[in-house]
Order: sequence, then C-alpha cells, then structure tokens
Amino acid sequence: MTNYKEELFKLEKRHIDNFKNGNIKEQDNIQNKINILHINNIQDLNTYIMKSINTIRDLCVDVNLSKKLLSDIMTDIKKTDFENISNVIDENIIVKSKGFVSLLLNVDLSKVKFYDLKVNKNNIYAEACCINCGEDEHHIFYYSEEFTSTDLIVHELGHAAEFSISRKVKDDQFTSHSCISEAVAYFCQFKYLLENGSRQQRSGAVAAFIYTYLAILVLSYCLKNKLELSDIIPEKLIDESMFKDFLEIYGDNGRSFIVEKINHIKNTNAELINLVGSEISPRFGVVLALILLKKDISIILKIISMNSITENLDSILNIIDNDITGSLKNIDKLILSFIDG
Repeated sequence: MTNYKEELFKLEKRHIDNFKNGNIKEQDNIQNKINILHINNIQDLNTYIMKSINTIRDLCVDVNLSKKLLSDIMTDIKKTDFENISNVIDENIIVKSKGFVSLLLNVDLSKVKFYDLKVNKNNIYAEACCINCGEDEHHIFYYSEEFTSTDLIVHELGHAAEFSISRKVKDDQFTSHSCISEAVAYFCQFKYLLENGSRQQRSGAVAAFIYTYLAILVLSYCLKNKLELSDIIPEKLIDESMFKDFLEIYGDNGRSFIVEKINHIKNTNAELINLVGSEISPRFGVVLALILLKKDISIILKIISMNSITENLDSILNIIDNDITGSLKNIDKLILSFIDG
C-alpha cells in the first residue's frame, strides 16, 4: 500500500466517525486534509479538474429540452402522491438493494455500512449520501424520518460499487470525474426503476434535471453574452426568450419561482466554473446514464475502470457514445423512453 493510499484511508475513517457524530467543524477539517493530500499526490490536479469542467461546459450547451417534455414531467409530478412512492428503509430493503447492485455490476458490497441520521440532520442536504472509506468499507447515510425510497438507496449503492471497483483497478484512483461517478449511480437507480418502479417514480427521478436545465440555460446565456453570474439580473434575465417555456409551464407563479431559482444559482456560485463544477457536471450524469441504459454492462465497467481525473474525459465519453452530441439532440426521446418504461 502506498503512503498516499494509507494516509487517505486513515483520513476517510476519521471523516466517517465525525460524520456520525455530527462534528461539522472537524468534518471540514478532515475534508481539507483529504483535499490537500490529493493535491500533493496528483501532479497538476487543478489543471485536470479544469479540463473536466470545461469539457462538460462545452458539451452541455447542446442540451435542449422541449416544452412538451418539461410539461409532461411537471404534470406527472403534480399528480404524484409522494407517500405512495416512498418507503421505509429497513434491513430487508438494504439487503435487497445490495443484492441488486452487486448482481448488476458484479461487485461485493458486503462490507458497505448503512447509518440512519435521525439526529444530526445538518450533516447532508440530500436524502442520502455515500462516503467512501478504504477499498470497500464505504458508508451510506440516510434519513429514515424524511422522504426515502429504495431507488435512492440503490443510487448510493451505485456510488459504493464504483468506489470499490475503481479502487482495485489502480492504487491511486481516488479522484474522479463527477459526471461519470454520477452516471454510474444513476444507471443503477434507473435500471432498478425500469424493473421495479412506476411511471411517477421514474418521472421523479429525472425531475431534478429540470433545475439543472435551468442552470444550463443561465450558463448558455452568460457564455453567449460574455457575462459572469455576477453580471446577470434575474428579474430581467427571465424575459429572455429562452426562459419562455419555463414561464408558461409554471403558470401564474412561474415568474417569481424561476427568478428565485436563478437568484439561488447566482448566489451559490461565485463564477460560471463553480456552476458547472458543482451543479451541471454531476447532474449531467443523468443524461449519460440514460444513454448507458442501452449499452452492455461491460461498457459500464470499462468507464468505471477509467474514471480517474487524470484520464481525458473525452476518451471516457467516447466509450459511452461515439456521437454524444448527436445523442444530446435526442434527449427528449431518451427521457421519455425511460419514463414510459
């Protein structure tokens, strides 16, 4: 075991312990140490990260969701009774989910631990998260008292599976392209929903991408007009033609709602690079996962084995689809095909 790997695994275990205890200050301290460790051991790490972000920046502007698709998804969501698509996460669900992902990706997940965050709710902002630990002792945290569903657990197990597989490929494959990591997790989730989910559950699974699409439109506008996020005025931006479909779909309250969302995009991202890196790139995994649903499982395992930040992202994307730009032009079809099952 290299010194890099040994030190990282020690820090990850400390990170897990602090996460369980809700020690936010120490969590941040450990995370900073992990980040510094990566920087010290991966030459030109920040350059690799910038290349990854710029690749997604240039690619995502080709995404164009039709008004009909946006309307169909919103109609499904409005009709959804969320109590009917959620379920309690118990030991049986955990065993079932582990079995599904283990069989799907041919990986041993027996050492993956689950932890119910009943008290320390300020730890995470999503319904669940997976934190890597060692080669295969990853931890999945979730809220039993909030919205939970089996497909969300499968998603997090997808992350655990990717961690376990990739860490056995190379001794230093610890920093990855976020869009590929999320693509693997969404692939597992979407596969599960196609086999076991309802139309409403599948619509709900892709609905979060609508907010990402709004972020992509904001990005596209800024790039076209050579603006930074700090330059835009959401109350005026909303009158641009590209936001017309959103206004019409959301109805009477659409304007204030979308302005609020654009303000959130502006206020939580200092620059466009932050918007791409923190919001658009991870969620682009939704699109990649939809493409991967049509591929052989060997392709999934191949991109997992290649998913290191030092690997050219274009090379990985080319394995997923050698005409990914063309596939993006058919994104409506990909999404509707998944929702319809």
